[in-house]
Amino acid sequence: MTETNRITDKLQSLADTIDETKALNVAEDAAQSVGDALVEKYAGPKARPKVEDLPSPAALSDGHAGYYSTERFAALFSRSCRELGELYNRKGEEYRGSDDVLANFRRTAQRMALPLLTVWDGYAQKHLDSIEQYIQDDRNGVVRQRTESIGKKIDDAIVYLYLLKAMLDERGEL
Repeated sequence: MTETNRITDKLQSLADTIDETKALNVAEDAAQSVGDALVEKYAGPKARPKVEDLPSPAALSDGHAGYYSTERFAALFSRSCRELGELYNRKGEEYRGSDDVLANFRRTAQRMALPLLTVWDGYAQKHLDSIEQYIQDDRNGVVRQRTESIGKKIDDAIVYLYLLKAMLDERGEL
């Protein structure tokens, strides 16, 4: 059994017996372990790079092309998993208003007489559209002031994808 499978199995068994906050802490620890395992697999046991210690894309020849190492990706992946957990904690409580992770989607679906997945699509499209606009701007050389970084928009979209996964899981479709 791989380290990732072992961690996933442990999370599944813990999720049934502990509250959401404790489960999230375990998930964050698991994400760190997965990131560390990737770094160790590709870089060896002594390599523990931090994203801030690695060369930035701007340090490469044109800022868009070059070499993106497995170590750098593993560090980015690990940091991103932690940040997604923090984002979920910070924003989730505000939107849910209850212990039901999908409560705001259910309320909106009921108010608007729409299917749950349609409501998800409306919410998620805001983030996906912003990412698409960023890509179009990059392609066309347009620079504009943004209220949030593209990284935050990507994180929001990832959280929404996990919420979609929760909806599908609830329906028994995973």
